[in-house]
Amino acid sequence: MDKVEIKKYLKRNDMKNVAELLGVSRSVVTDAMRKGKTDNGIVEALRLLAMKRKAQAEKIATELFNNDII
Repeated sequence: MDKVEIKKYLKRNDMKNVAELLGVSRSVVTDAMRKGKTDNGIVEALRLLAMKRKAQAEKIATELFNNDII
């Protein structure tokens, strides 16, 4: 999952919340995403969160498709 796809699945305050959990400023998280270093722990945490959100979105889409709600 590259940084563009990570950003696609993050919500508004996710970067701020990750910064608070890791005890760093929000600018550190923003810089890590901009540089896109995959070995960075911050980017890895955001990637895992984005993968979780992607799985949730796919599950909802599948349920909607199977139930013909759309």
